[in-house]
Amino acid sequence: MRSLRAGVVAVFILLTTFVLGTGTALAHDRLKSSNPAKDASVEKVEKVELVFSNTVRLPTVIVSDADGKRFESGPAETDKETVTQALNGALPPGKYKIAYRVVSSDGHPIEGVIPFTVMGIAGGPLPGSSDSASPAASPTPEDSQAPSAAPSAPASTPAPAPTATATPAAGKSSAGSGLTWWWVGAGLVAGVGLGLLFSFRKKKDPRA
Repeated sequence: MRSLRAGVVAVFILLTTFVLGTGTALAHDRLKSSNPAKDASVEKVEKVELVFSNTVRLPTVIVSDADGKRFESGPAETDKETVTQALNGALPPGKYKIAYRVVSSDGHPIEGVIPFTVMGIAGGPLPGSSDSASPAASPTPEDSQAPSAAPSAPASTPAPAPTATATPAAGKSSAGSGLTWWWVGAGLVAGVGLGLLFSFRKKKDPRA
């Protein structure tokens, strides 16, 4: 019985030690969040923040683009579980990665890489965008002259009408003047004829 109890106690101690050891191993500090987040697409980045599950120390943070160019400004700063890395200005649009390494509270190193993308400020002017297109939408000189050109067409349409009506009138006056001159000529001829007739009669009359 005593040996059985001793065996049970030994197994219990071994299990407890294993569970506690496993729990301690699983309780290592870890990265909880980052700003920017992993694989995120952001509009603007002026600094990098890493938040761990416990206080960390001796941080090293490298921010680089696809060509390997680095953008850190000074060393990273630690405030308990938060690590902040300043940058030398806002990052231009492009693809970047954050490579970090810290020492956790239990002395274990924590490291990793966080990729992200900077898209630029939303609504900013872009080539062929609405800002560049707004001047084209404004009325052009041809558009501003279109309303004045529309009334001018009807105004010029009635112009041939007086000319068409004036032609018959001219024809009538010329015809009338022709007839008048014809009657005047006929009267002159008749007068001359009558005068000659009377003169012939006077010559034939013996009493003349």
